[in-house]
Amino acid sequence: MSPVQSSSSRSRASWLALALTATSFAVGGAACSGDDGNPTVITDAREIDAPPAIDASTCNGTVCAGTCFDTFVDEQHCGDCTTVCDPGQACQAGDCACPPSFVPATPSFIQQQIDTTILAGATLGIGGMLNSTIDAMIVAYPTATVMVGRAYDLAGATPGTPPFAAVGYDLDLDTLTPSASFYATRGTLTFTRICAGGFQGTLAGAHFVAVAGLMNPTLVPNGCAFDVPMITFAYGATCPAPG
Repeated sequence: MSPVQSSSSRSRASWLALALTATSFAVGGAACSGDDGNPTVITDAREIDAPPAIDASTCNGTVCAGTCFDTFVDEQHCGDCTTVCDPGQACQAGDCACPPSFVPATPSFIQQQIDTTILAGATLGIGGMLNSTIDAMIVAYPTATVMVGRAYDLAGATPGTPPFAAVGYDLDLDTLTPSASFYATRGTLTFTRICAGGFQGTLAGAHFVAVAGLMNPTLVPNGCAFDVPMITFAYGATCPAPG
């Protein structure tokens, strides 16, 4: 294994990273789970030795202050040791750039779950998408007051306050942190079906804007943004048709 530290140092990701810690994404297989269906976390209590010093001759990336980084993809060291990408940008081939519009019209999740504990009073659908990168999408609604069939206007909404839709680009599987995170600041979010263990809906006219911050996401002025005309999503169990 190469000693290059990949883009696992993405510490500027949005509140989305907190939600992603509730699930794990794996290509070609499901996450391990206990008898209750919840992900099982296995820890090793052995003392962890300090990593050996980096030998510049064995580093396949760039040595910065004694640590080897892959400056082709690391947002904290993009292209060289000192260039830090702005929130919402991804390091692509050594250059900071806005990600493409990466959310499909009908997301197909390789891993997903419903969560009611991460954000008090809210139900979250969390899903991982396999595109050219592994990306993530979260849709949330207020558990007690959500109305099926109501068109929620996201214009002017506070990022992180349900109902909301958020996405993360290029997920780092080691840290479950995306290279860039976005919230829908415009669009009409409609929940068409909600049932035990699942929900479905649409997001029309979505305008996603880059955010910075972990617990309290803030919009990035003049940051990266992209539009998706229509998104049809489904999380968890398939809800029966009304009637």
